[in-house]
Amino acid sequence: MSSNFPRLALPRGWGGTRLPSITMLTFLIALLAIGSIFVHSASTGGEVPFPGPLTRLHLFRVVFGCGFLLVFVLVHYRILEDLCTPLYLFGLGLLGYLLFKKFFLGVGIERWLRFGFVNLQPGEVIKLCTVLMLAKVLKPVGRNPGAVDRALPLVLVGVPFAMVAVQPDLGTALVLVPILFAMLWTSGASLGRLARLALTGLVIAPLGWFFLAEYQVRRVLVFLDPYGSEVREASYQIRHSMTAIGSGGLEGAGLYRGTQNTLEYLPEDHNDFIFAVIGEEWGLIGTLGVLLIFVLLFLSCYGIAYRTREPFGRLVVVGITTQLAFQTLVNLAMTTGIAPVTGLPLPFVSFGGSALFVSLASIGIVLGIGMRPVRIMTPDGLTDGTSVR
Repeated sequence: MSSNFPRLALPRGWGGTRLPSITMLTFLIALLAIGSIFVHSASTGGEVPFPGPLTRLHLFRVVFGCGFLLVFVLVHYRILEDLCTPLYLFGLGLLGYLLFKKFFLGVGIERWLRFGFVNLQPGEVIKLCTVLMLAKVLKPVGRNPGAVDRALPLVLVGVPFAMVAVQPDLGTALVLVPILFAMLWTSGASLGRLARLALTGLVIAPLGWFFLAEYQVRRVLVFLDPYGSEVREASYQIRHSMTAIGSGGLEGAGLYRGTQNTLEYLPEDHNDFIFAVIGEEWGLIGTLGVLLIFVLLFLSCYGIAYRTREPFGRLVVVGITTQLAFQTLVNLAMTTGIAPVTGLPLPFVSFGGSALFVSLASIGIVLGIGMRPVRIMTPDGLTDGTSVR
């Protein structure tokens, strides 16, 4: 197995991936706590004691999602490797059902499937299923893949990308792109191959403009000029988001004291735009603190990949971490006006739903991989795979 990750020699008794697992769990708890605080602030403005009605629902979903996390920590990830093909096909089946309802039943734009009191977003599920499937097919591939090995990862990403994009949900579909590049690089793909693939994508991307829905075109126009008279109404959300963040200053207005939030100027403040509430009430210091926690969380996850010698486990950790990191980056960028609005929530902080469940399940998989070093044979004898030179 050829890999672009450098090998690391750890001191005896270090415990392999134990430290990254502990630190990432600490940072995860911090983000969930911050999210609960600001869901309450965004939904009630502090007018009712914590937790308010929406916050109670959010906390219930956090606990429910932590149940997913625990399940995937306890289930050995080798079982997921055996199940990744049916899981991937199941995810495609859910997406196919949504498209069937849209094109044949005339339902229109619908991104959720409703099962009683649970709303499931197949676009979130397919991201994790694609990571698992890519890890399986890339595991045996080194620096000199054949034609089938080169094409298969592109197909595995391209099919769900197209199915999600035509819902339309381009923001969720685009998350699959950095996952593909990160996992290809980790599997040993050369920089030249990745550069050619990126160049091809850049050449094809402008053609996508002709397939954008009307509301997506408006989002691009709003991004280019949020204060233009022709997009004044469409830019309402992003203008108030930037106003909220800007008015927070260095230290912020204080919890429950943000006017954009409490006076309900900012739509979706408990969901996609919760970072704007944090910026207004905690200021630059608070937002940088939240950003630091995210960075440390993702570095801890990559630390597990750095120490994992088993190919499938390493690829899964890289794919999951890249997906969460990219989604975080896009959410922060759209909230601050440096990227078009995409509708991607802030992982672990935004009001819970399918995205929260899948994100917590994904972190559970990463923790499970970090807690189970695979024993392999080396010239020095049997090792747990965390200290191979």
